[in-house]
Amino acid sequence: MTAVPGPKSKSLIAEMGQRQEERTVHFIADYHKSIGNYLVDADDNVLLDVFCQISSLSLGYNHPDLLKAAKSDEWAQALVNRPALGIAPDVTWPKLLNDVFMSVAPKVSWQRCFTLASAVVTLTTE
Repeated sequence: MTAVPGPKSKSLIAEMGQRQEERTVHFIADYHKSIGNYLVDADDNVLLDVFCQISSLSLGYNHPDLLKAAKSDEWAQALVNRPALGIAPDVTWPKLLNDVFMSVAPKVSWQRCFTLASAVVTLTTE
């Protein structure tokens, strides 16, 4: 639609720059319009996000199942308290690791997982 950053992004970046450091901002995103691996910016440019927010969106933008889960009390609790899972995980975490993450692990010899923001999982054989 426009060059990136486009005129709307430039205007919003300038506005943001009055209150926050903006020199690293490339463009302003419209996450409501983004879907799957496609990120839409303020100027309605549709960009293929090959890095998926530095690999924190393994299922892409606005995944319907994640949006549905985000309306749950459990999700709200996790967002509000934002636990440091490597230091002080919630009492439900061991069961979630087993029931959720390991249920989708390859059935070879995966026994452990390493989680990061947005539930990115690396499985290990250790």
